[in-house]
Amino acid sequence: MDTIRISWTLPDKAHGAAAYSVNGAPVGSGQPGFDAVLEMVKRNARAAIVLELGPMPGAGGKSVRAMLPFAARYAEFAEALGGRDATLEIR
Repeated sequence: MDTIRISWTLPDKAHGAAAYSVNGAPVGSGQPGFDAVLEMVKRNARAAIVLELGPMPGAGGKSVRAMLPFAARYAEFAEALGGRDATLEIR
């Protein structure tokens, strides 16, 4: 895999967890979904990582990191990157 494109849909009040996709394919939601994302990032150590940032209602004034649905687990994501940079792509 040359590029891992990570996207998500934000939860609504009824569901409560972000749903994650990698390269357009759903991988799960909530903590298990993010665990699947981390595993793909770790397994593909040479792949470029792209975070696809979609509409973020109510995000005014927040840092990009604070807007990520996995902000509380960002350190794990950074570790999985293994020194690689992640590109932020705004949709």
